[in-house]
Amino acid sequence: MPAEPLRVLINACALTANAAGIRAYAYELAAALARRDDCDVLFAAPEPAPPGVKRLNPPVTIFGARPRLRAATLQAWTQSVLPFRMHQSNADVYHGTEFTVPVFSRAPRVGMVHDLAFLTTPRLFHGIGTKVYFRAMVETA
Repeated sequence: MPAEPLRVLINACALTANAAGIRAYAYELAAALARRDDCDVLFAAPEPAPPGVKRLNPPVTIFGARPRLRAATLQAWTQSVLPFRMHQSNADVYHGTEFTVPVFSRAPRVGMVHDLAFLTTPRLFHGIGTKVYFRAMVETA
């Protein structure tokens, strides 16, 4: 009897924003995983998914669409609502496509770091919370 497919929950925030390279990476990752027989791809996002995500073949499931959020609210969503979405979806693994992962979760988490600009040019990243979060993330990794 074949094993159950791996349920991969992808943070689709990069797919709902104007995120250029991060958006392309997230979309290609989702498309590649969706083509596999051994993976079920799920999305979680606080915003509705863009048309490209809805056209993935095979189709994917989207958890938790909400109105557009600002960055600070997005961090709050990632740490408060997203862990519940992960639990609801029975995700085997979570992939954060834009730097962030929920701190509290039973599922293994992968946080994608695309570059280290927040370390090399910290003046471009505003807010003490953002600076502290990114530094803690790097130290944890």
